[in-house]
Amino acid sequence: MPMNKGYLTSGRNAESDECLTPRYVVEPIVKYLKAKNFETIWCPFDLEHSLYVRILKENGFKVIHTHIENGGNFFEIDPKSIKFDCIVSNPPFSLKDEILEKLYEIGKPFAVLLPQNALQSIKRTDLFIKNGLEYLG
Repeated sequence: MPMNKGYLTSGRNAESDECLTPRYVVEPIVKYLKAKNFETIWCPFDLEHSLYVRILKENGFKVIHTHIENGGNFFEIDPKSIKFDCIVSNPPFSLKDEILEKLYEIGKPFAVLLPQNALQSIKRTDLFIKNGLEYLG
């Protein structure tokens, strides 16, 4: 039986960090953001040409985008310096634990794309139990 190495190694190396999100993944999120009446979305791992940024703008949201390539290091940005309603992005998978911890620490709603195996960890499970989790599959 062939092993699904991509599934087993997703998010464990730098190669998995810059993975462009297809339109069919971004579009379904829009209805949830509108239902919550969010106006300003922070995309902390996105360049201007990101589909997250483009699709959210197309749907009337104000979008603030930052990316490490442009000096926008998520871990160094003071979220209090940005006025936003929620965070939406496709974060670097290799840093998912640290990112989830900071997202919960920020205390604002967020929607991030992670590989399904991101649910399989004692550390993350403890975070989810403590802080809650909503999952779109």
